[in-house]
Amino acid sequence: MPDYRGNSNYPRGVRNNNFGNLRPFKILYKNQIGIDNGGHAIFANSQDGLNALVSDILYKINVRKLDTPRKFVARYAPASDGNNENLYRNVIKNFTGLNSDDKIQLDATSFTKFMNAIVSMELGKDWYNRIKKDEITAAVLNSAGGSSNLAGVNLIFLSILIFAAIKMYKS
Repeated sequence: MPDYRGNSNYPRGVRNNNFGNLRPFKILYKNQIGIDNGGHAIFANSQDGLNALVSDILYKINVRKLDTPRKFVARYAPASDGNNENLYRNVIKNFTGLNSDDKIQLDATSFTKFMNAIVSMELGKDWYNRIKKDEITAAVLNSAGGSSNLAGVNLIFLSILIFAAIKMYKS
């Protein structure tokens, strides 16, 4: 898997191997190796970052019920962080065909399109066009555990999250 760390000419998401510009909240993502000065997660390679992005998005959709582009973007890339929510939703529509209030589909094909939209917005079109799209597909399929539907994946992720939170609390 490619490792893009160390090149200050790359955008943050690329140089952190964090194509979703994830910021950890209280616990680290699986295989996260650090945090940059802006609070964004750093991963050793792009596949670890993409796997974390899949888990993060599934958690937001399935557990937090941010299951439409409007709800998802309002939390994931809010205007209060300087994001253009309308543009973000339009990019999602261009990749997936979903209108702002349509339910985000969790079959592997639709979810891969959704992931591509997120990565495109977070890295910008130029950098998105440079990365290997099969890495995104691999991350989705890896999370699905061979299934074509990711609807139940959140339960596994939630169990891991709760276990990690309890472990942190006790220590």
